Amino acid sequence: MSKRKPPSKSKHKPLTWAMQRLHTLINEARLACDHPNSQPAVTHLMMSNVKYLREIEGNKHIRRLLLGGGLGDAVRMLLKRTSDDDDDRLHGATEEQIALWPAHKQAVVRDIDRARVYVPSLEEFTPLEPDAISNEQIVESGSYLIKKGEDCIRVGNALIRLGGMK
Repeated sequence: MSKRKPPSKSKHKPLTWAMQRLHTLINEARLACDHPNSQPAVTHLMMSNVKYLREIEGNKHIRRLLLGGGLGDAVRMLLKRTSDDDDDRLHGATEEQIALWPAHKQAVVRDIDRARVYVPSLEEFTPLEPDAISNEQIVESGSYLIKKGEDCIRVGNALIRLGGMK
Protein backbone atom coordinates (compact mmCIF):
# COMPACT_ATOMS: atom_id res chain seq x y z
CA MET A 1 0.00 0.00 0.00
CA SER A 2 1.52 3.30 -1.07
CA LYS A 3 1.46 6.30 1.21
CA ARG A 4 -0.36 9.35 -0.04
CA LYS A 5 1.15 12.77 0.38
CA PRO A 6 -0.68 14.98 2.86
CA PRO A 7 -2.54 17.84 1.16
CA SER A 8 -0.41 20.89 0.59
CA LYS A 9 -1.14 23.91 2.76
CA SER A 10 -0.67 26.10 -0.31
CA LYS A 11 -3.38 24.29 -2.23
CA HIS A 12 -4.83 27.46 -3.80
CA LYS A 13 -1.59 29.35 -4.50
CA PRO A 14 -1.14 28.03 -8.05
CA LEU A 15 -4.62 29.24 -9.00
CA THR A 16 -4.06 32.60 -7.28
CA TRP A 17 -0.77 32.95 -9.13
CA ALA A 18 -2.41 31.82 -12.37
CA MET A 19 -5.15 34.44 -12.01
CA GLN A 20 -2.56 37.16 -11.36
CA ARG A 21 -0.51 36.04 -14.36
CA LEU A 22 -3.64 35.90 -16.52
CA HIS A 23 -4.56 39.45 -15.46
CA THR A 24 -1.05 40.55 -16.45
CA LEU A 25 -1.40 38.89 -19.87
CA ILE A 26 -4.80 40.47 -20.40
CA ASN A 27 -3.46 43.91 -19.51
CA GLU A 28 -0.51 43.40 -21.89
CA ALA A 29 -2.94 42.45 -24.64
CA ARG A 30 -5.09 45.49 -23.89
CA LEU A 31 -2.06 47.73 -24.37
CA ALA A 32 -1.44 46.13 -27.76
CA CYS A 33 -5.09 46.21 -28.82
CA ASP A 34 -6.78 48.86 -30.97
CA HIS A 35 -9.86 48.64 -28.72
CA PRO A 36 -8.46 47.94 -25.22
CA ASN A 37 -11.86 48.10 -23.50
CA SER A 38 -13.59 45.70 -25.90
CA GLN A 39 -13.82 42.17 -24.54
CA PRO A 40 -14.22 40.61 -28.02
CA ALA A 41 -11.24 42.59 -29.38
CA VAL A 42 -8.91 41.71 -26.49
CA THR A 43 -10.02 38.06 -26.58
CA HIS A 44 -9.47 37.90 -30.36
CA LEU A 45 -5.99 39.37 -30.00
CA MET A 46 -5.07 36.87 -27.29
CA MET A 47 -6.48 33.93 -29.29
CA SER A 48 -4.67 34.93 -32.48
CA ASN A 49 -1.29 35.99 -31.07
CA VAL A 50 1.31 33.23 -30.64
CA LYS A 51 2.88 34.97 -27.61
CA TYR A 52 -0.34 34.73 -25.57
CA LEU A 53 -1.29 31.30 -26.84
CA ARG A 54 2.11 29.84 -25.92
CA GLU A 55 1.93 31.27 -22.41
CA ILE A 56 -1.63 30.01 -21.87
CA GLU A 57 -1.10 26.60 -23.42
CA GLY A 58 2.30 26.18 -21.75
CA ASN A 59 1.11 26.82 -18.21
CA LYS A 60 -1.11 24.10 -16.76
CA HIS A 61 -2.46 26.35 -14.00
CA ILE A 62 -3.58 29.10 -16.39
CA ARG A 63 -4.95 26.45 -18.76
CA ARG A 64 -6.95 24.83 -15.95
CA LEU A 65 -8.24 28.19 -14.76
CA LEU A 66 -9.52 29.07 -18.24
CA LEU A 67 -10.80 25.58 -18.94
CA GLY A 68 -12.69 25.56 -15.63
CA GLY A 69 -14.36 28.88 -16.41
CA GLY A 70 -15.33 27.90 -19.93
CA LEU A 71 -16.42 24.43 -18.90
CA GLY A 72 -18.52 25.89 -16.06
CA ASP A 73 -20.30 28.19 -18.52
CA ALA A 74 -20.94 25.32 -20.94
CA VAL A 75 -22.28 23.04 -18.18
CA ARG A 76 -24.52 25.83 -16.81
CA MET A 77 -25.94 26.54 -20.28
CA LEU A 78 -26.62 22.86 -20.94
CA LEU A 79 -28.26 22.31 -17.54
CA LYS A 80 -30.59 25.29 -17.97
CA ARG A 81 -31.55 24.64 -21.56
CA THR A 82 -31.92 20.85 -21.87
CA SER A 83 -33.72 18.03 -20.13
CA ASP A 84 -32.23 14.60 -19.40
CA ASP A 85 -34.13 13.10 -22.35
CA ASP A 86 -32.76 15.55 -24.91
CA ASP A 87 -30.56 14.60 -27.80
CA ASP A 88 -28.25 17.58 -27.20
CA ARG A 89 -30.68 20.10 -28.70
CA LEU A 90 -30.65 23.38 -26.83
CA HIS A 91 -34.08 24.70 -25.95
CA GLY A 92 -36.09 25.56 -22.91
CA ALA A 93 -38.93 23.60 -21.40
CA THR A 94 -40.29 20.89 -23.68
CA GLU A 95 -43.99 20.50 -24.37
CA GLU A 96 -43.84 17.18 -22.50
CA GLN A 97 -42.38 18.96 -19.48
CA ILE A 98 -44.98 21.74 -19.64
CA ALA A 99 -47.75 19.13 -19.84
CA LEU A 100 -46.68 17.77 -16.42
CA TRP A 101 -48.01 20.96 -14.80
CA PRO A 102 -51.67 21.70 -14.04
CA ALA A 103 -53.32 23.62 -16.88
CA HIS A 104 -53.49 26.89 -14.93
CA LYS A 105 -49.65 26.86 -14.44
CA GLN A 106 -48.60 25.82 -17.94
CA ALA A 107 -48.48 29.33 -19.41
CA VAL A 108 -46.12 30.46 -16.64
CA VAL A 109 -43.85 27.42 -17.11
CA ARG A 110 -43.83 28.08 -20.86
CA ASP A 111 -42.89 31.72 -20.14
CA ILE A 112 -40.02 30.64 -17.83
CA ASP A 113 -38.73 28.49 -20.73
CA ARG A 114 -36.13 26.53 -18.76
CA ALA A 115 -35.71 22.78 -18.45
CA ARG A 116 -34.06 23.30 -15.06
CA VAL A 117 -33.66 26.16 -12.60
CA TYR A 118 -30.89 26.83 -10.12
CA VAL A 119 -31.82 26.21 -6.49
CA PRO A 120 -29.20 27.92 -4.27
CA SER A 121 -29.89 25.80 -1.16
CA LEU A 122 -29.26 22.64 -3.21
CA GLU A 123 -26.37 24.21 -5.16
CA GLU A 124 -27.67 22.57 -8.33
CA PHE A 125 -30.03 22.93 -11.25
CA THR A 126 -33.29 21.12 -10.60
CA PRO A 127 -35.77 20.03 -13.29
CA LEU A 128 -38.68 22.44 -13.54
CA GLU A 129 -41.20 19.66 -13.03
CA PRO A 130 -43.84 19.42 -10.30
CA ASP A 131 -42.47 16.15 -8.87
CA ALA A 132 -38.86 17.38 -8.88
CA ILE A 133 -39.08 20.83 -7.29
CA SER A 134 -41.12 22.19 -4.40
CA ASN A 135 -43.00 25.49 -4.38
CA GLU A 136 -40.50 26.77 -1.79
CA GLN A 137 -37.59 25.89 -4.09
CA ILE A 138 -39.32 27.59 -7.00
CA VAL A 139 -39.70 30.77 -4.92
CA GLU A 140 -36.06 30.46 -3.79
CA SER A 141 -34.92 30.19 -7.42
CA GLY A 142 -36.99 33.21 -8.42
CA SER A 143 -35.72 35.27 -5.49
CA TYR A 144 -32.13 34.36 -6.38
CA LEU A 145 -32.61 35.57 -9.96
CA ILE A 146 -34.34 38.76 -8.84
CA LYS A 147 -31.44 39.55 -6.49
CA LYS A 148 -28.96 39.07 -9.34
CA GLY A 149 -31.10 41.20 -11.64
CA GLU A 150 -31.58 43.99 -9.10
CA ASP A 151 -27.86 44.78 -9.22
CA CYS A 152 -28.00 45.07 -13.02
CA ILE A 153 -31.04 47.33 -12.74
CA ARG A 154 -29.34 49.44 -10.05
CA VAL A 155 -26.24 49.96 -12.21
CA GLY A 156 -28.36 50.58 -15.31
CA ASN A 157 -30.46 53.19 -13.54
CA ALA A 158 -27.34 54.87 -12.15
CA LEU A 159 -25.82 55.01 -15.64
CA ILE A 160 -28.98 56.57 -17.06
CA ARG A 161 -29.06 59.06 -14.18
CA LEU A 162 -25.36 59.88 -14.71
CA GLY A 163 -25.87 60.33 -18.45
CA GLY A 164 -28.75 62.70 -17.86
CA MET A 165 -26.80 64.94 -15.47
CA LYS A 166 -25.58 68.31 -16.71
